[in-house]
Amino acid sequence: MVHSANKSQALIDTTQFPAAKHYFIAYSGGMDSTALLHSLATDKYFKEKLSAIHINHQINPESNIWADHCQNTCRKLGIPFIKETVTLEDHSEMACRQARQNVFKKYLKAKDCLLTAHHSNDQIETILFRLFRGTGLKGMTGMQRNNAFSHYTIHRPLLFVSKNLIKNHVTAHNLSYIEDPSNQDNKYSRNHIRNVIVPLLEQYHPSTLNNIVLTAKNLNHSQQMILHLVGKSNPLSFELPSDENILSTTLYHWLNNHGLAAPSHKRLLQFSQDCILAAEDKNPELPLNNCRITKWKNQLYLLNELPQINNDSPEFKINPADDVITLPDNGQVIIDEKLRRNVTIKIKYQQSRETIKTNQQGPSKKIKNLFQEMSIPPWQRTRMPYLYINNELMAVGSEVISADFKVLLNKYKAEYRWLSPQFLL
Repeated sequence: MVHSANKSQALIDTTQFPAAKHYFIAYSGGMDSTALLHSLATDKYFKEKLSAIHINHQINPESNIWADHCQNTCRKLGIPFIKETVTLEDHSEMACRQARQNVFKKYLKAKDCLLTAHHSNDQIETILFRLFRGTGLKGMTGMQRNNAFSHYTIHRPLLFVSKNLIKNHVTAHNLSYIEDPSNQDNKYSRNHIRNVIVPLLEQYHPSTLNNIVLTAKNLNHSQQMILHLVGKSNPLSFELPSDENILSTTLYHWLNNHGLAAPSHKRLLQFSQDCILAAEDKNPELPLNNCRITKWKNQLYLLNELPQINNDSPEFKINPADDVITLPDNGQVIIDEKLRRNVTIKIKYQQSRETIKTNQQGPSKKIKNLFQEMSIPPWQRTRMPYLYINNELMAVGSEVISADFKVLLNKYKAEYRWLSPQFLL
């Protein structure tokens, strides 16, 4: 929490603002962002840490005039003004949103905070919009007051403030603002909800809109409890349920806890069915963006996607001058100089048909069998370096060390280690 506002500034509660080095207002010039800008500009503490960002989407013929209006308003209020003009591939909401995000990412540094003027009516529109499309618990919680985005924070100080209160603030202070005519075009889903459906709900019962916001708050508490119970443990350790709906829902919240967008319900459900029905030696996988979920021994692992390595990867010799050898998948091998300078060392991959004697008194064993005995996960097996000295297999990763290699390491009083890449997300 930060500095508290003057009592006269009832529109916002600055005690709820996240601490930040600097605050940036997403300032369109409309009624809502104008009210927010004015409220903070009259607060001495925030005015010193405040800038406004206006993005000209070049969609409306009046857009340049709007930008000038915003600049003049900021000059009168003594607020630093940033104007960015963007070129869009199309005029879709998605293209506009992506352009705005690119601009905000450009200006906001670590520990900065972006302030947006979303209010309770926007929250209602968002909930209804998601409901009409089909959504789950998280979707029905609507927008959150605070979000972490990229390297900065987003805060919505007006999220529980009604549109009527904002209108009253603008009227009371005689503030000039922009009215975008596209907001009246009901061919856009959100506009239709705002201009047609929401007034009907308000007409049905005056408390309806407040009750929708209250429902979102209640559902958010349930969402937070579920996230707490599911946790972030990786691997996800629990006995697989027999109901694929329970498993897919658990996975959805687990991914949310890791800050990952869950795939479609259909994909999650299919993967859950595959996990439940899979034989013990089968390992279903669900590819995601730059990572994947893998089932192994009744646990679910969230794994990073690492550079491809296969048994066709060329072997390479270790340079005696290198203290640390970086492998193709960003794993590393460490071998003491005393040993490196006295033998020829090569590394290969995926040679599981090889045999190795780990005990002078015992027989040679197949690498494949050793992997099974040691319960080494399949994704680790494919990336463990096979270390050869004078063309004789001496080690596989750090887990499998030959008896001869142990003697050699002891002779030179040398250290050998394999530092695996970061498998778990």
